[in-house]
Amino acid sequence: MASPEPGETGGELVPLNPRLGGNRPVTPRAEAVIVLAEQGFGRNEIARRSGIPKASVSAIADAYGISFDRTQTKEALKARLTQLREAEMNVARGLLEDIIEARIRLRMTTTDRDFAFQSKALGDLTQAYQRMVPEWSSADTDEDAKSMLGDLMVGIKAFSKEQRAMEAAEARGEEMPDWWHERKNRYKTPEEIQNDEAH
Repeated sequence: MASPEPGETGGELVPLNPRLGGNRPVTPRAEAVIVLAEQGFGRNEIARRSGIPKASVSAIADAYGISFDRTQTKEALKARLTQLREAEMNVARGLLEDIIEARIRLRMTTTDRDFAFQSKALGDLTQAYQRMVPEWSSADTDEDAKSMLGDLMVGIKAFSKEQRAMEAAEARGEEMPDWWHERKNRYKTPEEIQNDEAH
């Protein structure tokens, strides 16, 4: 039986590692360690993500000349924290949009019951938003706060302008899109909807 060619083991192809000279076959476990280490993950995180024991991660790293540079790991951690912060802020922006709509719904309520439900929803959304958005620290500038409030005001004004335009068009007897009726009917009782349809 002929000996396997480089890159083969027992008839099964195994990719070579060109990053480390290309002369050593790479097992799937070693490849997982190499890829995660290149992404800046530390030894413990690689073990957690790949399910490979820490001792094996260390042995594979030593065999392939991988060192776990703390500065590289810190940079990767900072990048991941930045990504998480951005994701949190996107969720917070969504909650802010929901708060704006909840305030408008609260103003459109016609019954005490609806007012109570909308007040509860608005309170819950506001609390969720406050938990998502970190408190302003002394390092944060006033400009950041002004920018957020400015964005909120622009959003409220745009929504209010659209609302007034749609109400004016409806008052003129223009054909309204289905979403308009669905949005208005969302806050009405079934009896109110039947009364509107009867007129």
